Amino acid sequence: MRRFDSLIAEGAVPQPDYLKMDVQGFELNVLKGCGDRLQSILGVRLETQLRPMYRRQALFGDIYEFMRQQGFLLRDLRVTYPVAYEVVEIEAYFSRDPRSIGNKLAAFRIWELLHDMPPGRNVAGRSGRIEWISLPL
Repeated sequence: MRRFDSLIAEGAVPQPDYLKMDVQGFELNVLKGCGDRLQSILGVRLETQLRPMYRRQALFGDIYEFMRQQGFLLRDLRVTYPVAYEVVEIEAYFSRDPRSIGNKLAAFRIWELLHDMPPGRNVAGRSGRIEWISLPL
């Protein structure tokens, strides 16, 4: 095993704009292995669990807290496959705040399009009502 940030530093892999993971319980390890390179990533899609399925794995709550600390927003959750009728595994989609993307807005829009995310929509409370608003992007 090698850290992702060391692979980028050596030129073995390019710095990605997006990251998709399906690493069977090692999601948090991979995210931490990105080191400072995680700050350049716009969007992350990963499978995670709500209860343990693998030995010594981090669960969704652990990953959520880590991603929030790294400046990511949780953009979507999608159920993958129930286990014995119970929702245990989900796909979580994290991204940078669309209002702070800067010169990478076109790449960010591609990530939203690929993952069927409505760009620039948000819910706001106005005059006692909750309604969809468009963000100025």
